[in-house]
Amino acid sequence: MHRTPDKAPGYRRDIDGLRGLAVLLVVVFHAQLHGRLFPGGFIGVDVFFVISGYLITGLMRRDLERGCFSLADFWERRARRILPALVVMVLMVLAAGFVLMLPSDLGALGRSAVAQALMLANVHFWMEGGGYFAGPAEEKPLLHMWSLAVEEQFYLLMPFLCLGLAAWRGRHGDLRSFCLRVFAALFALSLGVSIAMVRVDAHWAFYWLPSRAWELLLGALLACAPDGGRLGRALSRWHGWVATAGLAGILAVGMVYDGKTPFPGLAALPPCLAAAMLIWAGGVQDRCT
Repeated sequence: MHRTPDKAPGYRRDIDGLRGLAVLLVVVFHAQLHGRLFPGGFIGVDVFFVISGYLITGLMRRDLERGCFSLADFWERRARRILPALVVMVLMVLAAGFVLMLPSDLGALGRSAVAQALMLANVHFWMEGGGYFAGPAEEKPLLHMWSLAVEEQFYLLMPFLCLGLAAWRGRHGDLRSFCLRVFAALFALSLGVSIAMVRVDAHWAFYWLPSRAWELLLGALLACAPDGGRLGRALSRWHGWVATAGLAGILAVGMVYDGKTPFPGLAALPPCLAAAMLIWAGGVQDRCT
């Protein structure tokens, strides 16, 4: 799995716990236990997308509000967090492939490593065909890099969007509320693309950023949502129940879904909303302690 953003001064252990649950679901799915336990464990990637969207957008929003956001610093921090572990993992996989694989399979592995270096692993595996849940997918050691490529593409584009919104905020009120409206529109657009493309080309919908962006944008919406308000105060009294419902939702979806579930589209909405519920509830608890 990929690494997620830096620990901020407001580091939250509950998000690390949610990250651990997401990793466990994906590991169980890929460990061939999915025939009996958590056949929908692949939703752990979707939980990661929501977490990353929340943390990354929160970091950028706070820096922009303080007037200290820097593209160079942002990307440098992402590189320091991702590249060391990524380079070691890819080199180890290539070394193992050199010893264990046939020349044709080793060539395919090399091409996937190059695609990952170009932040295009998701496009590469889509072009290869077969789909994520197809039998040959089990023979692609770097297949899991598709999700990191989606996040890397988000990391490239989202800062420019936030900088643009910050430049316009003088005419549209405060940055937080303006971002919330724009992100909501983009969320709806991306979700619509995802729903439509699942029916037209399910493999495209699975791998490409336009049909996955709404999952990251759900986290972004959460990062820009107001902390208070009458509704927020009323809901905060029930944050424990919200967290329980979110956890139960993720586990239930992981047990019910399988490789035959049309995905992402509307099917990805329940686990993503459940993850958002857990993040929100954890934030309420964090503010109360």
